[in-house]
Amino acid sequence: MKWKLHFTSNHSLPARPRWQDYNSEVAALSAACDMMKASHTTVLYVEGPDHKRIEPEAIKRWCDASQRPDES
Repeated sequence: MKWKLHFTSNHSLPARPRWQDYNSEVAALSAACDMMKASHTTVLYVEGPDHKRIEPEAIKRWCDASQRPDES
């Protein structure tokens, strides 16, 4: 199943919504965590099969709970 990470890049004006496809929810959420650390991108949401939508607040909680030991 495809998961889509929806985001905007602040490098392009006006900031236009973009997305990247991932094969799993974990891969999409991990990429969202990395993007949230970058000042030039804004994560909008992750969309999964059947239009399941994960909002930024839930993504942030997932990132915090899934933090790798080398990131603490």
